Amino acid sequence: MIFRQLFDQTSGTYSYLLASRPGGEALIIDPVLEKVDRYLQLVKELDLRLVKAVGHAPARRPHHRPWGAARPYPLHHGDG
Repeated sequence: MIFRQLFDQTSGTYSYLLASRPGGEALIIDPVLEKVDRYLQLVKELDLRLVKAVGHAPARRPHHRPWGAARPYPLHHGDG
């Protein structure tokens, strides 16, 4: 099991990267749009394939901008 807790100082948001094994599929929980490059870098460093990003209801934290309708990056990383 791969687990990384990431903290965005600006929004005060914790995000989480989860995967079952190196080289496997990964998901990010509560991603922050401005941190996409960091997430993709971490996914690459850990030899993972990002397949899903799961956010919460924006009303919970209005200052938090999860990936959503305006996601500029693909969820899949690599050839998978």
